[in-house]
Amino acid sequence: MSVRDAIGLRLHAAGPNTQTPGSPSLDGAMALQLNAHWHNILRDVAACGPLHTRIDNGSVSLQAGFAPASAGVNERTARIDAPGITLAGLTECWAGASLSRTCPGGRFDRLDIHDHYGSRLLRISLTMESSRTGFNPILLRQWAGRGRPTGVMHAEGLVDRLARLDQHAGRRLATSLQEGWYDAPHRRHPGSPVDVSLLGPFLDTLGNQAFPLEVVIGNRGVIQQHVAALYDFRQSGPRLRLRNRTSEIEIDTDGIAAAFVTDSMLAEGERYLRLYDKQHRCAASFGVADPAEAADRQLWRTLLRALRN
Repeated sequence: MSVRDAIGLRLHAAGPNTQTPGSPSLDGAMALQLNAHWHNILRDVAACGPLHTRIDNGSVSLQAGFAPASAGVNERTARIDAPGITLAGLTECWAGASLSRTCPGGRFDRLDIHDHYGSRLLRISLTMESSRTGFNPILLRQWAGRGRPTGVMHAEGLVDRLARLDQHAGRRLATSLQEGWYDAPHRRHPGSPVDVSLLGPFLDTLGNQAFPLEVVIGNRGVIQQHVAALYDFRQSGPRLRLRNRTSEIEIDTDGIAAAFVTDSMLAEGERYLRLYDKQHRCAASFGVADPAEAADRQLWRTLLRALRN
């Protein structure tokens, strides 16, 4: 299955934390039409050093702090890499961006990238350790012209763009995308159903073991693969959080309609836990990090067997 087939043509719209380009904000967010210059923008962002990113799809969100090792655009496929992290996106689905401040009266330190519908796809924020020399030029250079993005990228137009991910995202990421994203209803994909109420105890066990997870999450225009050992589990009502010092995964179980344990299509014996939203789309995929110790793989298999029983 290609990445194009795996992702499908109805990629997620982002969740409720969205901002329409050009709309007013509480602290003077500035709308920018940047879609013609994403390479320059990502290059400057990567030069800032440590960053904090947030990607969500309405049911699952992933926040991560990291120092980019590389960033750029190839054939309108964007990519940011760091140890344990690969973030890829389709820049033709990125209609524009807005800059905002974390603190009123402070300097701009957050860049939100949104799609043609105004939904936020990705938030990139500076940290206390970040250098601003690569971030402030986003405001100043000529490619950051103000204006409300126009036009809509229709589903039919995504076919060729998604195919580019097969070519340019790299096999490691492509493998994760194949494993993690389906557009068709889950009943078309064989797997063992899991009681969603067991997700809390499952994540709690992973946290107690500081288990090395590989997580894949995405939305309408961005997809991220994240490998980390997460050790702090918290639950507040329907919201489950698993985090470490730099990363956090949050699951809104009210938005999860089904969960399945499925076999890998590429690696014999490997299994994944996939969470599906109410539109039958894969909200997130969880697997054991690669490479992993034999004991970790055995624990993963044991936990997945327990989920299926």
